[in-house]
Amino acid sequence: MRGRYRAGGSRRKIKTLIKTFMLLAISLLMLFLVCTAISLSKISHIIGKKGLISDYTLTMSNHEVVSDEGKPAIWFEPAIAEETAVYTDEGFRLSALVYRRDEDKWAVLVHGYSTGKEYMQEYARKYYEKGYSILMPDLRAHGDSQGNIVGMGWLDRMDILKWTDLILAENPEADIVLHGISMGASAVMMASGERLPENVSAIIADCGYTTVWDILEYQLKRLYDFPVFPLLHGGNIWSVRKLGYSWKDASAVKMVKASRTPILFVHGSRDDVVPVDMAFELYMAAECDKRLLIIEGAGHAMSASWEPERYWNEIFDFIR
Repeated sequence: MRGRYRAGGSRRKIKTLIKTFMLLAISLLMLFLVCTAISLSKISHIIGKKGLISDYTLTMSNHEVVSDEGKPAIWFEPAIAEETAVYTDEGFRLSALVYRRDEDKWAVLVHGYSTGKEYMQEYARKYYEKGYSILMPDLRAHGDSQGNIVGMGWLDRMDILKWTDLILAENPEADIVLHGISMGASAVMMASGERLPENVSAIIADCGYTTVWDILEYQLKRLYDFPVFPLLHGGNIWSVRKLGYSWKDASAVKMVKASRTPILFVHGSRDDVVPVDMAFELYMAAECDKRLLIIEGAGHAMSASWEPERYWNEIFDFIR
């Protein structure tokens, strides 16, 4: 009888443990679902209609010289500007301005988040004076380009290949430089790991970030002091479902490691939007010909205006 009693007691203990475990598992699952729902709810409030954190408008844009009217200073005559376009694989029309010179040198200048091609005018002037033809695109969901979601560089990397193809269709002997600022820098770095044509001889990446996950994590903590979990994890689920890619997989680090195109990494030492540590990580990851230029004292996207002579001397020396 004692044996049966002991056996029955053991079975009851096992059943109790199983029930406790199941209740714990269900509770954890419910907690995860609730946290994810809260996360997605918060994300919906801080993500703009184009799919990104709205306050990035204040932090991720380029800081260029502006006129008294508050608009970017214009260096060129509109009469020499041509408008051109390509189409993304999804069917969005992407717009760009072209300024032609007689030589076979081309610079594709890629703007940052929430700005547009006009913010690259000072960069365009420098290249134009050196004999380069210029192509200044509006990235998807920016300026005159179509698109309902900002690409954060990852979607834009394939669009950049379309712009290089457009140049080469007209001039197969063209020597092409890709120069990006902030999100544009990450876009050209992410493109560097794709099968770029050999005509792309150099990439200038000015204050780009490592991965989409890293920059969102940094900015969420900086701007909102939100926890990474579950907020960013919930947002990443949204990205996978809505955009078709994970923020962690959208990695400039991974792509520069695969690059065979020389890359000049530029960063301001006082960048509080994209931390300068990311420049070192990207530089160390790259296995191509490379150079790292840190402009002491410069903030985000301010290197060209902080030390313009050094900035441009380093760039054209690297290109040569």
